[in-house]
Amino acid sequence: MMEWLNNNAGLISLIGTLAAIVAAFAAIVVPIAIERKRSKEELQSMLDEEAAMDKLGRVPMNMETKQHIADMMVLKSKISRRMKK
Repeated sequence: MMEWLNNNAGLISLIGTLAAIVAAFAAIVVPIAIERKRSKEELQSMLDEEAAMDKLGRVPMNMETKQHIADMMVLKSKISRRMKK
């Protein structure tokens, strides 16, 4: 057995080196693949949510509500301009 190990020590070393290279490659590729999959799932979730919102349609508002929202936006813009000065 010892003679066989001595004769094949180079081959065993080469196999160990190849295993280390494969492990290093996997350590780089696997996180990238996981991130891509997560990104695709997140995008699909956003698209599904957008489709659901489109399906509901627009919420009807009366004129008073529209005017109130417009006034709030004007006030916010005035405040933000004053905060910048």
